Amino acid sequence: MKTPTLDFRTNQELLERLRTAEEAEARKITAKAQKRFQERGHKTASVVVRGGACECILAAIKEYSPDIVAVGSRGLTGIESFFLGSVAERVARNANCSVLIGRVMQ
Repeated sequence: MKTPTLDFRTNQELLERLRTAEEAEARKITAKAQKRFQERGHKTASVVVRGGACECILAAIKEYSPDIVAVGSRGLTGIESFFLGSVAERVARNANCSVLIGRVMQ
């Protein structure tokens, strides 16, 4: 049996194209939200970073010292919540500012 081989360069190029597209979409979404908040007179900071959601949000809180942070929650309960954890809950417990948690209604 032959060991399967992968073209490393092709995979790296594909991953880079996916990252670029993902970041472009994230920038569009955050720019739209930022514009809406600024139109209402709020000071905002919009950043796109890679990494664990909770860790990145807490790092941004430390860097920008906001008055409030808004995060979403899918409202997982029971075993799903236990295994998947809750970014919103971890942010709320560890942030040094107010945290607004909005639940996504399905």
